[in-house]
Amino acid sequence: MKEKAYRLLMILQGLLWIAMAVRSIATGTVSTPILVLMLLDGFCYILLAFPDLRKLFFRLAALAFLLANTVLTFTDQMGFMDYLVLLWNLGLLVLVFLIGFRRKQT
Repeated sequence: MKEKAYRLLMILQGLLWIAMAVRSIATGTVSTPILVLMLLDGFCYILLAFPDLRKLFFRLAALAFLLANTVLTFTDQMGFMDYLVLLWNLGLLVLVFLIGFRRKQT
């Protein structure tokens, strides 16, 4: 169940970033390098939704990615979307720990 929640939240956040990038393209409010980063961020969220988090490499990759995104949330003005993404990332970090560091049942 935790794995499905993690996967769903990662995919939804990836789609959110892609949608924000497309909206920014349509309105012309963001420079091209920022648009590229937004799109890459969205695709990375989606790609990191699928690996097995019980494997150390993928767990560390997901943790590093989510921690970097959480830190970068604070580098700009904080608005509604920033708070939403911050809470979303914190929830995902908790899920990564719950999935990756759960005790093995014997």
